[in-house]
Amino acid sequence: MNKFTKSAFEDIKSEAATFQNCTKQALKKYRQRVENARGEAKRYKDERDYIQQEQGKAAAEARSSIDSAAYAFRTKAKYSIASLREELTDHKTKSKPAEDFYNTLDVYRKYNLTPNEEETSSLIALSRGSYLAVRALNSVLEQTKSDFRVATSSDADFNDDLKLLDSLLDPSLLCSPDGYDHELTEVYKGYKDYTRVNGEWIDTSLPLDGLRIILKAQDFNQTVSKLDGMAERWSGSVLPSLTRYQPENDEDKGEAVKAHDADYADTAKQSATIERHSDEGEEYAHQLGKQRAEQNRAAAETLAKYS
Repeated sequence: MNKFTKSAFEDIKSEAATFQNCTKQALKKYRQRVENARGEAKRYKDERDYIQQEQGKAAAEARSSIDSAAYAFRTKAKYSIASLREELTDHKTKSKPAEDFYNTLDVYRKYNLTPNEEETSSLIALSRGSYLAVRALNSVLEQTKSDFRVATSSDADFNDDLKLLDSLLDPSLLCSPDGYDHELTEVYKGYKDYTRVNGEWIDTSLPLDGLRIILKAQDFNQTVSKLDGMAERWSGSVLPSLTRYQPENDEDKGEAVKAHDADYADTAKQSATIERHSDEGEEYAHQLGKQRAEQNRAAAETLAKYS
């Protein structure tokens, strides 16, 4: 993809940092105002009532500041995400391989010739990172029963990234700087919660509770932490040369596992790696479930501190 792709992620990351800083300053000010109110309450007959009034005013001010920062972030992130979608479409439909690439592939297919390692590496270079060209090359490698495949980011990878990025457009978007979970729950508890249904954000008609607030803040922080990895995948500024695989023995499972040592060049537009074909699937769903369970546990522990 083009040179502007990585800058789109950098823009999102920069705006996220601004949003996080604004949230921290707002919650810091809220905390100080509540502490001051508790100190001043002794001068009033009804101390609790005075504290509640001042706390309500401080919370309203903090929400106003955070909501404004969140709106500014969503507005700019929406533009960057739309640009990335356009870049992905162009990558799939407009990138072109070398002029003789498809003719060369047809020779291997027509005569059922299996490309060797050196030839496969040359074909990758001729593909110039074209999405369709890499798919065509993999098809020939499969048809000719090659031991190799060209591994590159798939539709699923890009769609997963876009789904995560879309979560940043949540109208009830929240983030929680370190040490301010308690203040965040006090400021936003009982306010509107939104969820995404068929591509649209809708009001759940359920007020935010403490657990939901912490989970939303953690989701934001985790998504932001993945932006650098997404940027590398989308910008795809390198093209690997031939990758060799040596079987290694997994002592725990008693199985042969594949290892590789990739040598990258600096002149291509799309990341791709030659790897030996394997039918072994990754336990992605299992890992995702464990991650969500750990996230719920951490959120519950955070809330327990302040309950």
